[in-house]
Amino acid sequence: MNNRKGSLFIEIAIAVAALGILLAVVMPKYADTVPTAKKSADMVQISAIASAVANYKLEKKQYPTNLQVLTKKSGDLGPWMPSLPAADTWGHTTTINGSEGGASPYCYAYTSNGFAVWSMGKDGKNNSGGGGSILPVKFSGDDYGILEK
Repeated sequence: MNNRKGSLFIEIAIAVAALGILLAVVMPKYADTVPTAKKSADMVQISAIASAVANYKLEKKQYPTNLQVLTKKSGDLGPWMPSLPAADTWGHTTTINGSEGGASPYCYAYTSNGFAVWSMGKDGKNNSGGGGSILPVKFSGDDYGILEK
């Protein structure tokens, strides 16, 4: 009986150690899922905005001057979106976009050759440059989005 009590302690110690090793392996993988989910949710909103920009261009033969234009009726056309998102998934709310202003949590730029809609990512900084009539060459830092040329 005395011998069994000692082995029970060893079994518990081994189980606790195994649980610690399992948590050490699983926790880093879980930590990456939240940012990935936020980026995916942002890309859904960015895709909806980019689709509305493309439809606006198709119908009006020019790109919108800012994202707010997408929510307004223009003659018999539009609106191309019921409303713009109030915030991105990181909690950022307003960025001034386009040559004539317009508030959105996403950056927007256009030229006669294309357009871009992008998120400034978790840090809330435009690391890609661009905006108004200057398209970013590529998305940098933690920025991501859609660039159509």
